[in-house]
Amino acid sequence: MLVRQFRLILVLLGCACIAYPQTDTSGRKRLALLLGNAAYRHLPPLPNVPAELDLMSTALTGAGFDVTLDQDFTLDKGQKTILAFLAKVHPGDDCFFYFDGYAMQAQQENFLLPVEFDPAATQQDIFSSAVELIGIQQNLDAKKAGLKILALEASRSDSRLMKQGVGLANPDLSSSREILFAFSARPGTLPQDNNGAFTKSLAAAIQKKGLTLLEVFGEVQKDSQPYVLPSVTQEFFFHAKEKVPEVIITKKEPEREPGSVGHNSRDKEDYVWIPPGTFKMGCVPNDSKCKPEEKPQHTVTLTKGFWMGRNEVRTLSYERYVDADKKARSMPKDGPIWDLKWKLKDSQYPMAELTADAAAGYCSWAGGSLPTEAQWEYAARAGEKDKIVPFIVVDGKEVDPREQANFSGVSGNDKWEQAAPVGSFNANNWGLLDMAGNLWEWCLDKFSKTYYQSSPEVDPQGPADGSQHVVRGGSWDSDAKEHLRISFREGHNYGNTVGFRCVLPDDPATLKLLQVH
Repeated sequence: MLVRQFRLILVLLGCACIAYPQTDTSGRKRLALLLGNAAYRHLPPLPNVPAELDLMSTALTGAGFDVTLDQDFTLDKGQKTILAFLAKVHPGDDCFFYFDGYAMQAQQENFLLPVEFDPAATQQDIFSSAVELIGIQQNLDAKKAGLKILALEASRSDSRLMKQGVGLANPDLSSSREILFAFSARPGTLPQDNNGAFTKSLAAAIQKKGLTLLEVFGEVQKDSQPYVLPSVTQEFFFHAKEKVPEVIITKKEPEREPGSVGHNSRDKEDYVWIPPGTFKMGCVPNDSKCKPEEKPQHTVTLTKGFWMGRNEVRTLSYERYVDADKKARSMPKDGPIWDLKWKLKDSQYPMAELTADAAAGYCSWAGGSLPTEAQWEYAARAGEKDKIVPFIVVDGKEVDPREQANFSGVSGNDKWEQAAPVGSFNANNWGLLDMAGNLWEWCLDKFSKTYYQSSPEVDPQGPADGSQHVVRGGSWDSDAKEHLRISFREGHNYGNTVGFRCVLPDDPATLKLLQVH
């Protein structure tokens, strides 16, 4: 709501759109509303706002948006501007809303502050003195807008605005579809750079050609520390991709199902197709064993699908890598505890006794890299929401973990004191083996206990620095209830309980290598 009385006007206005076709996008328009306040009367002025509005206006106009701009609005003026903008929105239109100024949270909702807002006098009745962000969201929904992007350069520091919480509150996406929120800082925090870094990065990324919506915000996250929360299924480009000549397009290939398998002609390992998607990463609600480094649970979007090793890389595959360049490579001097003299190197046992860098060298030779920590957890969850452990449940009861993984102790199907040959247990829903137990698995990310507090929501790559690499999944020496939880993470340097698997990008070189189409 914008204000309580104003919300009623807006909802009634939104309901008038019912007569329009629901999803006719053939004539969809691009509409943008840019609001910015610099000359506040009772708060410190924001001299950068006019320049930042110009940056956004230029970027969006260049991307084909019809831009409405209003600067230094009072509450009454702002309401009229928003109403006029909403009156232009028709079903299917793509809408971009941007606000630059002061905002605050109250009662777990976000309010955009007009220039006359006086925190000393009006904070007790925020609903009648500021513009409520959810009102704009709800009325765009009521107008059946197509894609909705709401971006705020508004997480600013002033102690008088923090009596009900630092920064902004988490937006509610439960009743909205095809929407993306982007704030200059994560909810409950303030940005490290208060000089418009978010806006500068966003305007620059919008002007890059050929990027999808999520790729644009992925670019922004490389330059600043914004909060991005997407709920988007459609592919949207600010600037359309260059058209591929028709002579190249012979037929539309069918979409691959998760778990589709290709065989790598170089390292002789099988790789499984993992589609792009969005998931919740980290500590699952009601998991009492979560460590601080697993928190908070947060939404992550992987914008590109990838091919992941079906199993942990086998010793015999690593030997092929060594044989490909014997002058530069060699097997580790000592083998793991179950194969000290490397007598089992022609078997199905997984490779161990490697550093993360050595494992990464193998993956590069095989055509890819180690998985990012986000790729690993996304693949381990295999489309299942909020699972604590990756074990199969039948008729509401968890199948005995001993039948599904190799961990500390021996019984049932788990008959190995140390590592088991790959494929000794059933695969997960996406066809991946040993995502729990057998060997810990190296990830590309450096390890940081606090990374989840600031990690990007789109394609996170891990912190820039760190003395250890992340390992995931547990091993033959693990406590099942503690270490086989999907969200469990820690840092390692080396060990005979650590192995790895690789991921390959979904590109023509990989498809040729895997002999798939």
